[in-house]
Amino acid sequence: MRLDSWKSIAQYLGRSPRTVQRWHSGYSMPVYHVGGQAGSVFVYTHVLDDWLRTRSQIQRDDPPEYGGSVPGEKPLSQSKQVHGDAPLSCDVIPGLQTFNSQDLVAHADRMWQCHSSSSLGAIAQIYRRAADLDPANAQAYAGLSQTLIAEGFLGCVHSTTAYNYAKAALRRAIEIDPELFKAKCSTAWLKMVIERDWEGARQGFTEILNQHPDYSQALIGRALLYLAEGRHPEALDLLQKVSELYPLQTPAVTLLSWCKYLAGEYEQALACNILARLVGHTSSLLDAVQMLISIQLEGPGSCIPRMKALTADCSYYSVPQGILGYAYGMTGQEQKGREVFSSFIDDGARVKPHHTYSIALTLIGLNERQTAMEWLERSYRYGSLWSLGFLSDPILAPLRSDPSSYELFLSKLSYPAPENSDG
Repeated sequence: MRLDSWKSIAQYLGRSPRTVQRWHSGYSMPVYHVGGQAGSVFVYTHVLDDWLRTRSQIQRDDPPEYGGSVPGEKPLSQSKQVHGDAPLSCDVIPGLQTFNSQDLVAHADRMWQCHSSSSLGAIAQIYRRAADLDPANAQAYAGLSQTLIAEGFLGCVHSTTAYNYAKAALRRAIEIDPELFKAKCSTAWLKMVIERDWEGARQGFTEILNQHPDYSQALIGRALLYLAEGRHPEALDLLQKVSELYPLQTPAVTLLSWCKYLAGEYEQALACNILARLVGHTSSLLDAVQMLISIQLEGPGSCIPRMKALTADCSYYSVPQGILGYAYGMTGQEQKGREVFSSFIDDGARVKPHHTYSIALTLIGLNERQTAMEWLERSYRYGSLWSLGFLSDPILAPLRSDPSSYELFLSKLSYPAPENSDG
């Protein structure tokens, strides 16, 4: 739905027009102008909803502003649509308000050592604050770029939005310091997930790991590239290394469980998933991997009740819901499967990129395989995590029963040859 005035936007958000105007100017709430800044405004409600989801700790009683945007960096200043420039991170961590730019970067770097999907938003805001305090701090822009890439890849925010802002931050970092290894790591990640420049990504990760062999982002990136190559043992080795070096990083242990699942090691994948939960890891991505494993070990019918419980807490991240839709379809509960499918379409509005894999899974369960492959192709184009595992994903097995259609589908995608090696 489109809102065409400050009054209608304020009514939708339950605030005064003055408050939403301040949110727009101080926190880059996404509102678009027709005919310049003095012209009329409009915004779509799903855009506002996405912005609000990333700002669960916003001080809605008109919190004070701080900092400013970098002159000439409009695309980057708009990245506050993803996380905002609100002082939530500096408020919830005592003393952070007094940090200088370099100290903020050091603090965010330490947070990376034990980050979870839910803490990435706070980390991004700290990097952004550091950049605002010192527009020449390349480390701040590189850190912001890496964080946004991680959020888009892990499904915390819209991947296309996150990647676009990550590119803007990366450009600024490279302008300041072209040799910064963090910026080179972001470049390698974007080559992998957006450009699908497999060789460029491989060279980038290899260069970084030669200089910094324990750098987690490069290790994870190279592991996922191995996964796309179909080299599961090498991917598992690197993800195991990251999990041992950084045991408090939730994404690392989650990806390790997923990789074991893709390799067909279902019992080991489940054991890894359970252990992660026992030591305090939790995320919707971890839930999704557990559901995929359970389908292979128990069959879709046996685990539907547990799936329904897991999807109850995944209001934004849709993959668990898509897996449930798959299970409904595979067990003959077509009506429920179609209800899941309808929940992704949102009254004919443009389908959100992070729903594409979920839609495909539901359609596979409903035996609409050709349409499912079209949605999988979209998921690949949007740079989703799941697309790196399409060649071995067990839940896609029904598609492989028609080799000609499946080969045609794969011909539209690009994956590195399995025999590739690091020489």
